[in-house]
Amino acid sequence: MRIALWLLGLGAAAVALALAVGTNPGSVTLFWAPHRIDMSLNLAVLLALLGFVLAWVGARAVAALLSLPAQARAWRRQRTERALLHALADAHAQLAAGRFVRARNAAEQVVRLHALLATAPDTLAPTAQVLIAARLAAAEAAHALQDRARRDEHWHQAQRGLNTGTDQVLLDALRLRAARWRVEDREPAQALSLLDSLGQGAVRRTQALRLKLQAHQALGEPGPALDAARLLHKHRAFAGGTGEVIVRTLVLESLAQARSPSQLQSAWDALEPAERQWRDVALAATERWLALGGDGARATQWLQPAWDECLRQPAQWTAEQRTRLVGALATACARGAGHPHDDLGDDGAGSVLPAAKASSPGSALLNAWLVRCEQAVLQFPQVGEFHFLAAAVCRELQLWGKAQQWLSTSLVGLGAGHPMRPLALAWLAELAEQRGDAAVALGYWRDAAGARSGAAAPR
Repeated sequence: MRIALWLLGLGAAAVALALAVGTNPGSVTLFWAPHRIDMSLNLAVLLALLGFVLAWVGARAVAALLSLPAQARAWRRQRTERALLHALADAHAQLAAGRFVRARNAAEQVVRLHALLATAPDTLAPTAQVLIAARLAAAEAAHALQDRARRDEHWHQAQRGLNTGTDQVLLDALRLRAARWRVEDREPAQALSLLDSLGQGAVRRTQALRLKLQAHQALGEPGPALDAARLLHKHRAFAGGTGEVIVRTLVLESLAQARSPSQLQSAWDALEPAERQWRDVALAATERWLALGGDGARATQWLQPAWDECLRQPAQWTAEQRTRLVGALATACARGAGHPHDDLGDDGAGSVLPAAKASSPGSALLNAWLVRCEQAVLQFPQVGEFHFLAAAVCRELQLWGKAQQWLSTSLVGLGAGHPMRPLALAWLAELAEQRGDAAVALGYWRDAAGARSGAAAPR
């Protein structure tokens, strides 16, 4: 349809032109003394149009001829720009492939081509991002080659080429890269200084938090490292359960670094509620608290959630964890009753019978835990650690008969090699001596000595 309309239009234009030209009687006379030229008006118009076309073509040819030098310069610039981009891509490819010498050479070639384009007349230099990318690639390759002097030179050159007011992203990139280099060079203090100079948003990015975590770990500062690990875990920067493992390890390190009960209390208060529920954290905090001379009431308070979890899910607790829990609770109860000499030492042997009355200030704590221990024994009669803890509480309350009963039944669950068996036998020997039964006491002392050495003596 469109072609048909075009044909109709051309035909109409041809007919109109033929009618106008065919009936045109006008003529044009040119006088060029002594000559005279007569021609029709149609021919004059045709010659005028032909002259205009020839003039226009000639002007375009002259303009094209005069523009040849500019086109040659543009062609050379385009070729240089292509070489620059090719060298930049080659530098990053070689860097990723581990060919650091070639990567450095390619990046430095980009720097030279950039300088050539910047100094060329009538040309615009490429953007600063191209030069920064080349400088960073050259510095990264120099870092891999342990050429710190050239690495720092490229880094400083890149930083000097930035406008801090408008290139904040590039500035953050440079500082993050330099911080990573400092961490790998085992200079964590300088890495933290660079990270602190980042902007408010950049300092909370995943890469910055990772570097901060590594730097604080290298400096032996679990507190700040724990803050960074929490943020990374919250941002899901770790795969699987790795984040929880790292946070748990840093929590244990921060608790282990406490040198006084007040420091340990501050470290415990700084933990999140979910972290206080972890059994190994509660056990480590309580053991450290008791080792620093803390009171038993606070220790039992910290261990209460772990005790409840042990009763709810006993299958998830190992024998070692139950032993640590019961040992810490026994020591905490003795501390709460006012008998620091009854604390369980490394060898698990207490040597003196308690002398407190049942009406002592710690009797309420002991009575409460005695009820819990009896309920645990009724619920899990095969667990010897619960029998032992009940005996320890009865011993502090001077309930000698019940203490002896629980100690005797605990020996069934505390098999040979159990760390609490020597202490249970030693307490039975002390009770026998209190009754005046020297022969039985001697037998228990002999068994306790054999249990400590790893082999129980026959009775």
